[in-house]
Amino acid sequence: MYKVIPPVQMCVKAGFIVFKPDESPKQLIIVEEGKLIAYEWKNGEKSFVFEMNPGDLIGVAALLEKEEIHYHIEAAIDSKITIIDEECMESQLIKAPVWLVALMKSLSLRTRELKKSRKQTRSPNLLQSMTLFLYYKNAKELPLFETIQEYCFQTRSSIKSAYANLKYLHSNNMICLKGDNEETIFIDEPMLLSILTDCFSSKQSQSPYYPFHLSPLEKECLLFLSKYNSSELESGAWLNILQSQNPLFSASEWIRFQEHRIFVKVSEDKFLIHQEKIREVLLALENEKNIKKIILCN
Repeated sequence: MYKVIPPVQMCVKAGFIVFKPDESPKQLIIVEEGKLIAYEWKNGEKSFVFEMNPGDLIGVAALLEKEEIHYHIEAAIDSKITIIDEECMESQLIKAPVWLVALMKSLSLRTRELKKSRKQTRSPNLLQSMTLFLYYKNAKELPLFETIQEYCFQTRSSIKSAYANLKYLHSNNMICLKGDNEETIFIDEPMLLSILTDCFSSKQSQSPYYPFHLSPLEKECLLFLSKYNSSELESGAWLNILQSQNPLFSASEWIRFQEHRIFVKVSEDKFLIHQEKIREVLLALENEKNIKKIILCN
């Protein structure tokens, strides 16, 4: 016959240390009355982490997943607590059905993963997320400090890493930090940031970035189209125009231009030059060497 060990109930005074990392055994602590606070020591001072009120508990993962509790737990006011140690928990779980034990462990693991995710940055590539963030700000000039603050709040990145990425973008001519103390972010060509983001995405998906895989013939025709007075024409008419520019231009290049939105269909069989897309492609080609260096190093 198994012996069931009951939990321990305690009344503690304000200031009583309920739990110390590396000193106290693994425990599940439940607040019945009063208030507890969790803190950690940083640079010789207490750093508040969270508070626990009646009904709150800590230490489920410590007992079920053998995870360490890294905080000091102290009574903020006179409190009543319940403490369940490993021996007590094991004696209680013996009576519990297998499915309930499995459910408790699953919930404990999910809680631990959620806490971990809250501490992690939301983007695996901070340079990519910074680039996209600046692009969507859609402004020529941004105040450095306020922009870093907003970015760090949204991504949970550190100020140090955010500033380092800004300096990196500056050194690679994607943006410009201006002012006596570089207190202003100047974005001369926002489209460059969009191009860089697309290149990061292509690298992650292991798919080719279209502008960097153009043939000399296609590049020549794009330059021609960038200066062409746009009008709506049927596909056959456009093919004739491009072949008059270069006889080697074929139907396969024409189809490829459509696939990559160099031309957009505006009616049943009429197409219009997408000048903004052409500008993007030519800008990417103009900065190809620099962009490839950034992508390769990140």
